[in-house]
Amino acid sequence: MTKHFSALSSNVTTLNSVNVVFGSDRPFLPYTAVALQSLLSNYKDHRNLRIFLLVDQPLSDDDQRRFESLTAGRPFELNVIVADASAFKNIRTTNGITTPTYYRLYMHLLLPPDVDKAIWLDGDVIVRSDISELFDIEMGDTLFAGVEDTLSNRYRRQFNLEATAKHINCGVLVSNVSGMRRFDFLRKIEDFITDNKYIITLGDQQIINTLFRDRLS
Repeated sequence: MTKHFSALSSNVTTLNSVNVVFGSDRPFLPYTAVALQSLLSNYKDHRNLRIFLLVDQPLSDDDQRRFESLTAGRPFELNVIVADASAFKNIRTTNGITTPTYYRLYMHLLLPPDVDKAIWLDGDVIVRSDISELFDIEMGDTLFAGVEDTLSNRYRRQFNLEATAKHINCGVLVSNVSGMRRFDFLRKIEDFITDNKYIITLGDQQIINTLFRDRLS
């Protein structure tokens, strides 16, 4: 699976930064721009804001102008990374989960080496407070931090998880990127998919909450 992945990124800085990652395909880019605008409107931190936009194809001129125009309100660093998640396209899942959501599972390979931690945001969220407050959460050995899904109890039963297991919504996710790099993260996912491909119904959220349930907070 790994051999299918590729990335092209713009130059990035190594400043003390807050890192935020979005994943999108072309039809969803206008919504992602709205999500980014809401983030910028509430960002109060003095640190450089680095936005990583993971996409399935290069931005059109119109999309490039749309995102660059947002710097007029609040300067930030935009890094567009073209990635390929086609290796996940045959995973059975629910309607509304598109292939770019799987970028979450290998962002440790796509992001620059100096990115140790990042906040993943789905493109359909609206940010209402300073995102740096999430970024500063102490991760320790935790791989992912998030809030309980509204259907957590149902999913725990459906996926045969312990009653006390966390089941976080992956639409807003603080990710320990350096922790993902410290072991063969993607190989564990590949093995899980091979063993469970007929019972995966909630895409990468099911994979994260089932496979790494002991390293969530």
